Amino acid sequence: SGVPSWASASGGAWTFIEGFTASTSALIAFTGFTSTYDCYKVFVTNATPSADTDQFYAQWRQSGSYLTSGYRYAAAKIVSTTTTVPAIVSSSASFMRLTNDGTGDKAGEIFNYEITIWDPLGTDNAKGINWDGYVVNQDDTCSMTLGAADHHNNEDAMDGIKFYMESGTIVTGTFAMYGLNKS
Repeated sequence: SGVPSWASASGGAWTFIEGFTASTSALIAFTGFTSTYDCYKVFVTNATPSADTDQFYAQWRQSGSYLTSGYRYAAAKIVSTTTTVPAIVSSSASFMRLTNDGTGDKAGEIFNYEITIWDPLGTDNAKGINWDGYVVNQDDTCSMTLGAADHHNNEDAMDGIKFYMESGTIVTGTFAMYGLNKS
């Protein structure tokens, strides 16, 4: 009759998979990867470390064991006190480093991240992540951290990923993982 009509929207939604609240935790690990999703997001909110200037790290888990070599990463920060954009890089590390500068452990010094995990169960691609974060570091300086990392020359499926601090624990913070529905 010439009158337009619309179908209900479907697919493409983010689905909550699992979440954790840090409480002096050595690590936060996600193992909820399924074939339902190719893309995942991890949100880290109001996290604090036990040690001042600690770095925030991640490692992939493959066949139940965490990989301790073969990582590449690049991270930069935009900081409120300078126009210089410093970066850190590695082409051969035992972890993926998500911070360019240390985190702070005093009141109000927190870190927040949005981390994208790309197709961890795929067997024809590198296992990579990228992120952006809001960090109030050990100097009480506001900064944005962004970067990317992967496990070099490894196209095998990963069954988990863990996040942890360089030397101390994660005292507080919430960690939530979502999957993007394929259809």
